Amino acid sequence: QMEEEQNPQVLQNMKRREALFYDLTVAYLVLKDAELKRIYDTHGYEKTKESEDYQESSVFDRDPYEVYDAFFEGNDDGDRQYLLMNAGEMRKEDLTEEEKREEKVIELLYSDNIEISIEGKEENDNR
Repeated sequence: QMEEEQNPQVLQNMKRREALFYDLTVAYLVLKDAELKRIYDTHGYEKTKESEDYQESSVFDRDPYEVYDAFFEGNDDGDRQYLLMNAGEMRKEDLTEEEKREEKVIELLYSDNIEISIEGKEENDNR
């Protein structure tokens, strides 16, 4: 375990996963809030971030692990309803293209083989 933690490639992959988890958490929180979603849709990411600078508690400062735990504990009524309505097993072929992409992102979070696609160029970080 200690040797694995000191491996630069493992550390780099862990940092990437952490950053992706943070980004997914912020996206979830922004899209969940109607006003933040409106600002994002109208003005983009930077203006959404600026609008949060004036808030007492910003979605950009939330601990992603606390958000994750709260979601799956059903602490929020909206989350609880989502879990109740979508907790049944869903077959892959029933997923929309967007849901399939989301599944792929989640798989990448927990994978040691991270593939990044930038402008059609595939890069494989499995060294």
